[in-house]
Amino acid sequence: TSKAWSSADTAYVQQWDAARLSKIASEAELREVLANYGLKGPGVTTDYVHDERDRRLQTFTFAGVVYDFDEVSRNRIDKARGSALAALIAGAEPGDLRWADPNNDFGWIAADNSFHAMDAQTALAFGNAAAAWEGLHSGAARSLKNQNPMPSDYATNAAYWPTS
Repeated sequence: TSKAWSSADTAYVQQWDAARLSKIASEAELREVLANYGLKGPGVTTDYVHDERDRRLQTFTFAGVVYDFDEVSRNRIDKARGSALAALIAGAEPGDLRWADPNNDFGWIAADNSFHAMDAQTALAFGNAAAAWEGLHSGAARSLKNQNPMPSDYATNAAYWPTS
């Protein structure tokens, strides 16, 4: 190596011997190298679109309240939806907050840690809305992946994604 003046750095910087550097042969190889540093390379891949879909699915809004919607939360919401449906089939009445447990009101904890009581009808609607929210994001991701090339602004252009 040798030193060369960099006007951008206003200092002498290391200059590498180009003959000793290995060349990156493809965009795929560049993406792999950059991924080791937590960076994304040129060209949009399906993995990038999946990551953006998953990032956007971290929260979910129902009745004006924001809830956590990570993978664990999605599974819990789906289980509650099934329990609510079973309670409704068994005759749960509107306004009955003890449909799941006779000793405790049923409800869901929002992202801000506030508790929101739900009767079986509301819990079922909550679960159905959550499933629809996830489905809309899956459809949006599919639409992006069907484009050739996939748009480079897939992560920053809100028009590609559902809004609450």
